[in-house]
Amino acid sequence: MIVTIDGPAGAGKSSAARMLAQRLGFDFLDTGAMYRAVTLAALRANCDLADQNALAGLLETIHLDMPPGRVMLNGENIADAIRTPAVTAASGPIASSPVVRTRLVDWQRKIADGRDFVCEGRDQGTIVFPHALCKFFLVADPLERARRRHRELTQRGDAITLEEIVKSQEERDARDAARDIAPMVPAPDAIQLDSTQLTLDEVVARMEQEVRARQPNRAPPLPPVAPISPGDPLARMDTAWFKAWHECLYLPYHLLFTLAFSIRKQGMRNMPWTGPALLISNHQSYLDPLIVGLVARRPLVYLARRTLFRNPYFGWMIRSMNAVPIDQEGIGLDGIRTILVQLQRGRPVLVFPEGRRTDDGAMLPLKPGVHLLIKRTQAPIVPVGIAGAYGAWPIWRKYPWPAPLFLPAGPGTISVSLGKPLDASRYAAMPREEALQELFDKIHTEQQRAENIRRK
Repeated sequence: MIVTIDGPAGAGKSSAARMLAQRLGFDFLDTGAMYRAVTLAALRANCDLADQNALAGLLETIHLDMPPGRVMLNGENIADAIRTPAVTAASGPIASSPVVRTRLVDWQRKIADGRDFVCEGRDQGTIVFPHALCKFFLVADPLERARRRHRELTQRGDAITLEEIVKSQEERDARDAARDIAPMVPAPDAIQLDSTQLTLDEVVARMEQEVRARQPNRAPPLPPVAPISPGDPLARMDTAWFKAWHECLYLPYHLLFTLAFSIRKQGMRNMPWTGPALLISNHQSYLDPLIVGLVARRPLVYLARRTLFRNPYFGWMIRSMNAVPIDQEGIGLDGIRTILVQLQRGRPVLVFPEGRRTDDGAMLPLKPGVHLLIKRTQAPIVPVGIAGAYGAWPIWRKYPWPAPLFLPAGPGTISVSLGKPLDASRYAAMPREEALQELFDKIHTEQQRAENIRRK
């Protein structure tokens, strides 16, 4: 689904688009930043902005990427550099260039193909995405727009007067509305909003209401993350006595698993020692959370079906290892919210994105919920591979089958490999299926590494 937000500078399009995308779980595309990036590249190359052939040649040398919160031009983050007065003043010829607009419109459509996007600019609803399901045209009083722009530039340290901004803004509005190519006008079916007397939250709330009215078959939004409360069963994780209790439990558990399953491990240094982390692992047996916890060394939070807590001993054991009961298997909305709460509190969380244990030892496809989860968090992602746990406790066996330390590697020998942390923003910006496939490959690679050390 595509949502477009058009309108003049200073109306609040970018801020509203980012917040709306976050609330909807959509990606955000700042098209104005793309034009500014081309402008900056042209200025750096001393390119004649009126020479269409020169601009066409320049575009062939540009690699533009738009991960969340960044604008990458040939590998350099230029998010701040494109907001200078010099770039703003030179962006007019670039925005009016037929060569540039044709190329960027093509890039924007390719980026958004098959994905949920909130796009903002000046011609998104009229030229780029004329068939978007929901379109907005956001306006504000000219003086209020100039004040917002002045505050933004002043906070950034740019020396410019309000009068200069008003003059520049008037010239730009007239130019954008009168240009022959993609003029800034509202689409016939666009919803017009005046943000002059509205807060950002009020603007986004109205937009969200309109979008959700047009997507009745989509999943409901995630509820807001609740603040920590004394009744939180995992509040104990932040106390000194729990940390001591975890150290006391770690030693006997480590000894037990080493003797019973000849546990072998690698990559322990890849585990972030502080702050939030999202560990994604293949799922072979009931032993997996305990095994990964032993290798990660830090107290982990993980999800477990509520039915597993019915067994008095097993339920006590997994609860002591910070298992959180949920009603469904896999990563649903309830599970995503639980994970986000724990990550927000700086805790490492273990998830099994396959959704359930393997039937035959082979990895299952990853569930889409893990991509939505990654889009909601900036925590580093640690791929984890487990080998041998299926042989130790397959899904069809009632009890585990140990492999004592003094015996050669056999079906019950277990090994774990932790990969290097991954940048969540990179996967959040990727199309869902592409991200899921690459994450699957990362986990599978660690599983193969674990299998190699298991057989040594």
